[in-house]
Amino acid sequence: MKTNITKENQDLLLGKNIANVATINPGGSPQVTSMWIDYDLNKNEILVNTAKG
Repeated sequence: MKTNITKENQDLLLGKNIANVATINPGGSPQVTSMWIDYDLNKNEILVNTAKG
């Protein structure tokens, strides 16, 4: 899904950022993982590092 990212949000995303992604395990407990994110200004896309390790 594509959406427009505002100038204010672009300024925030162009800095060094870590995002917390939360999911729910099959047993109902939460799983939260911190990961690096970046912003590609030319493509207007948020990049999420999903590399293992």
